[in-house]
Amino acid sequence: MRGLVAAPFSAAFSTVTIPAGTTPLAVAVAPNGNVYVGNANSANVTVISSTTNTVLATVPAGSDPAMIAVAPNGNVYVTNQSSNNVTVISSATNTVLATVPVGGGPFALAVAPNGNVYVANSTSNNVTVISSVTNTVLATVPVGAVPDAVAVAQNGNVYVANRNANTVTVISSATNTVLTTLPTGGFPGYAAVAQNGNVYIANQTSNNVTVIDSTTNTVVATVPAGTVPGVIAVAQNGNVYVTNTVSNNVTVISSTTNTVLATVPTGGGPFGVAVAPTGNVYVGNSNSNNVTVISSTTNTVLATVPVGAFPFSVAAAQNSNVYVTNANSANVTEISPLTVTTSPASPVCGQPVTFNISGGLRTGQRW
Repeated sequence: MRGLVAAPFSAAFSTVTIPAGTTPLAVAVAPNGNVYVGNANSANVTVISSTTNTVLATVPAGSDPAMIAVAPNGNVYVTNQSSNNVTVISSATNTVLATVPVGGGPFALAVAPNGNVYVANSTSNNVTVISSVTNTVLATVPVGAVPDAVAVAQNGNVYVANRNANTVTVISSATNTVLTTLPTGGFPGYAAVAQNGNVYIANQTSNNVTVIDSTTNTVVATVPAGTVPGVIAVAQNGNVYVTNTVSNNVTVISSTTNTVLATVPTGGGPFGVAVAPTGNVYVGNSNSNNVTVISSTTNTVLATVPVGAFPFSVAAAQNSNVYVTNANSANVTEISPLTVTTSPASPVCGQPVTFNISGGLRTGQRW
């Protein structure tokens, strides 16, 4: 049963709680709308339909599944940190297609436009390149110490943040060779790419964001953020949202000017963040067990939505349903926007009013 969240009618949301495995962490959405949740302590993946919000399958993975990425052909790639391999799942059949050996401690991964999958191996300091066509290893590329994040620009350049080296390794996805190594701030832990090709690196110990031009592979700016910036998401309008896990806020950066547009307060311990097709930004607050919803148009808070214990990752489906993994409650919270209209649109005093709610389960309620 969906419960309405107390919020203004213009920004109301409903939620559904969906069971998952033990310690659900990562979440990603396939092109067909299936949602894939990696359960770190039960070594499997929960598959959810974003149409019905029901569990379609539970697929076995390796030991300690960490992060998930989806290739253009619908193949789903899951890094298994403790078994040093990647599980490949078909989003069409929700069965395992292959288990691909990689380096030590595989964690972050990303898919290039040519379909190659880049897996950062955090303990062997290299990147394994997998073909999403054949699910075989194409190359192993050396990088810096403790590669912790991967992002791919539109031109095919791959950016690997090396946490303990304070650098980014740039790899060509055409040749699978290193193009250059660039300096960052302290402890770079996340990477994202804006529509204009700028690459944003969250530096956790220097409390700032390094901006790289993916055309020239040069550092073009260093932008201040809050305390311990964690995860980055980019909205359709080019705004960049950086969660600051200790200062309990989000830094909003313009990808046009690389200046701070706003600092938006959140709940406690904001970490995971995603942008829905509506343009709303959803921030999972790991210490206050809720999600802050921000408008990317006004950079103001629209609502605070309660979720499960220790929300970790956030992903948005094509239908604007948003999925939040709750690591300590072994479930996923789905959040849907509700549209509320009145009939008549401009009632006068004493006139009966019908509130029509669409997007959740309740519609046409008269109050």
